[in-house]
Amino acid sequence: MNIIEHAELFLGKVSQGWKERLAFSGLQVVCFKNNPFESVDTFLTVGLSYHELEVSNVKKVRQELLFHLSSTGKAEIVVLFLLFICDLILKDHRALLGAGNTLPNGYGSKAWI
Repeated sequence: MNIIEHAELFLGKVSQGWKERLAFSGLQVVCFKNNPFESVDTFLTVGLSYHELEVSNVKKVRQELLFHLSSTGKAEIVVLFLLFICDLILKDHRALLGAGNTLPNGYGSKAWI
């Protein structure tokens, strides 16, 4: 089972998808409209998990980003935001460990995402 099939078990069918045009990372973002609730859209990155990301010097993980947002019609902005965050993660190949994470070196100290 791939990541999209897994997500569809919980969120229904993918409503829309986007792929990064200018990079060769293979990153995509898919949207599940009105899921998990009416007037809430869920965005999921696809492709980030192809990369091993460091948690520490001895531990690596694979992860995707999941983002819920009130249905505002601003999907393209969310997609650009998620692709930007993925690019920052892939710059250093460091995993996000929780809700409060600082951006990789060179993108400002104590910038919370």
